[in-house]
Amino acid sequence: KHKDSMLSIQSSANGNTRNNIANDAINVTVRSMAASSCAMEPMRKRLPGTLKVGRLKILCSRAFGIDVDLMTLHFKAENDPFPTELDDEENPLYYYGVHDGAEILINEIDLEERRKDQERENKEYDRRVKEQERTASMMQDVKKMQEMKANAAITGAQNK
Repeated sequence: KHKDSMLSIQSSANGNTRNNIANDAINVTVRSMAASSCAMEPMRKRLPGTLKVGRLKILCSRAFGIDVDLMTLHFKAENDPFPTELDDEENPLYYYGVHDGAEILINEIDLEERRKDQERENKEYDRRVKEQERTASMMQDVKKMQEMKANAAITGAQNK
């Protein structure tokens, strides 16, 4: 199966570039889930499968007025309840399996929530470090006690 797909890619690479772009194009519906633009009509576009996620973000930013740096994109296939995050801006749409008729969802990152999450993570990290330091200290105390007992036993055996 892999061999067949590679051969089709190679044969299409030798063909007409204009024809390849037409064959590679997919119809997608882009829907904003962001609070600032969720009431807007979805955007229906015919896009090349080779379009990189970063370029799609720019296109969505212009259409829905969302800052590119605060945008996350997800791809939802039909009958699939769990969308796939398009998390690498350098990957093309076909990398994620975006196909004709797919739906792309736009979300906006909540900066305040992200800050709170970071604070929670920092507190949890500090708690774990303190716990590890306390455990290490207790283990060192136990080792010292064992060494002292061993030395006392050696000294007691030498005195007999």
